[in-house]
Amino acid sequence: MVSIIIPTYNRSELLRQCLSSIIAQTYQNFEVLVLDDGSNDDTFGTVKSFNDKRMKYINNGKFSDVAKLRNIGIQVSKGNFIAFCDDDDIWQMNKLSVQVEYLNKYKFICSNANLIDKKSDIISERFISFFDQNCIITTEMLLITNLILTSSVVIERNLINNSTFLESGINCSAEDYELWLRLSVKENIFFINRELISFRSHSNTSSFQSNAALINNVIRIISTYEKTESKDIRRASNKGKLLKRIQLIKIYFIERKIKKMLMEIVTVIFGFKNSYLLLYVFEKYILKKPLISKRKAIL
Repeated sequence: MVSIIIPTYNRSELLRQCLSSIIAQTYQNFEVLVLDDGSNDDTFGTVKSFNDKRMKYINNGKFSDVAKLRNIGIQVSKGNFIAFCDDDDIWQMNKLSVQVEYLNKYKFICSNANLIDKKSDIISERFISFFDQNCIITTEMLLITNLILTSSVVIERNLINNSTFLESGINCSAEDYELWLRLSVKENIFFINRELISFRSHSNTSSFQSNAALINNVIRIISTYEKTESKDIRRASNKGKLLKRIQLIKIYFIERKIKKMLMEIVTVIFGFKNSYLLLYVFEKYILKKPLISKRKAIL
């Protein structure tokens, strides 16, 4: 059985679309755990309106920590496999059936997605464009950029029992990215290059503060891999940090945060080994090398 964990807060209408897509799955051996973070809208009524015994509603009050909600879901779940879904995303009806076929070979599976807006209209047919076919996502690849959409993940329970989400008590913590990196060190992550979910964009609702805070958290996460024994991982960590610093510079420039922007520029120029900075410039602008190389198919 697959246990599907959905944290939610005050998104009853989007949650209804999410749950409808899960109930419509062609693979039906699952339970749904809705973890409510103290909503004051009709979230409870939305869940109960489905009248499905496989669906459980849990409300332990306000935590403001999605990692804690997911960990509670893992603790009370009964399935041999755990799947995650954000309350505003939508699954294609064959999502689970496609992924379950690979669970006898891989313990961690994720997929591609299409990108939708608030009205569920498709913005982009393919969210992740680095791959031509199915492949293994490595730690080095993840350090350069996050390639795993949480709503696409199905994972074997034994793999996550002792490696849960870090609870920080803050928003924009990148807790999912941190866990995926930890797991990638010890387990193959199988990427199915099919759009098995619809990932919803709320770009117009993201504030400058939350975007900058998220990137800074990601930089802190990436930095923990700087001193590993693997040269490839160390190099990927430095490259990932450099890319995030450049991203911060762009955000500060757009928001006219000149002082912050100048501080980041100084960090990029003097805070990285010259070899990494020069290598990045050479690969991107001279060789025009893609951020992540295309991977061959894995059947």
